[in-house]
Amino acid sequence: DKLVKVDGMGTTDEVFQRINHHVIEEINSKPVNIMVYGFPGSGKTTQAKKLADEFNLTYISTSELLKAEAETNSQLAEQVKPYLDKGLLVPDEIVIRLIEKKLRESDGVNRGYVFKGYPRTLVQAYILDGIMQKKNCAINCVVNLQVPQLELVKRLDARSKTDDRMPYDTSAATIVARLEEHSQRNDAIVNYYRNNKILVDVDGKGCKDDVYKRIKEHVHRAI
Repeated sequence: DKLVKVDGMGTTDEVFQRINHHVIEEINSKPVNIMVYGFPGSGKTTQAKKLADEFNLTYISTSELLKAEAETNSQLAEQVKPYLDKGLLVPDEIVIRLIEKKLRESDGVNRGYVFKGYPRTLVQAYILDGIMQKKNCAINCVVNLQVPQLELVKRLDARSKTDDRMPYDTSAATIVARLEEHSQRNDAIVNYYRNNKILVDVDGKGCKDDVYKRIKEHVHRAI
């Protein structure tokens, strides 16, 4: 099933377009798994959702999974709420349970996944690699959005006045605490994927569409 017949009659451009059509079909049939990574306020949610829509991927956000779980009356919700209220990272074992549940629910639904802000620790990264291997696939591209710290604080403060606000957006103290905690873990995760040759640094400044164009260029190359 590797062979396709292409009409070789016509101009060079006409023949090329026929060949290119089959090449694009083949590329678009392959599983794709992307990670959009960066500090809180870097625009991960917006860009990850754009990628999910364009490339037919399941969007997975740990923050949204945790927030949804916290709104239930489950035993797990009682464990999650204190961390969310303080803007702290939730323990690995809780996050991993929610991720595995989401993957089971969405398995086979579409082409692959786009993970927003996950993994956040090396333990989560190792386990995600194992899960991908069991699915006979891998993470194709890790997008690392880069935004100056002062700009991040401004964005999070602005977000606190909207319906999209997170619990840690409510005060300057919790915003700073969240950024500091992320910074402490940031280098290890970034270096892990950089060493695996799948991480790309993308300038996260500017309008959303311009940032998306930069991201999409790297994603196309990875695919």
